[in-house]
Amino acid sequence: MISISSRSEGSATIVQVSGRIDAETAPGFEQNCLEAVHGAEKLVVLDFGGVQYISSAGLRSLLVVGKGLQERGGVFRLANLTPTVASSSSSPDSTPCLRALSRWKKRL
Repeated sequence: MISISSRSEGSATIVQVSGRIDAETAPGFEQNCLEAVHGAEKLVVLDFGGVQYISSAGLRSLLVVGKGLQERGGVFRLANLTPTVASSSSSPDSTPCLRALSRWKKRL
């Protein structure tokens, strides 16, 4: 099960995610994220504080969402990564659109 909600905060759109992002939940995660960032501010922050696990399917979904936002001139960042998720997203195959913010609230 995965939960996604979004809100505006200053000049950013914050997308809060919780649950496990695996092969079963990744398609819904991707679709919900694409809907959340459609028409969003230039800065979109995915708050992953509640995400316990992300598989390669989930990372692929992040790339799709991040690249789509970059094509519109937006910036996509991850925040509040758990150690397990942080190690998954910093693999050698990661791209710049998966850059993480350690403390997004202080940076906005």
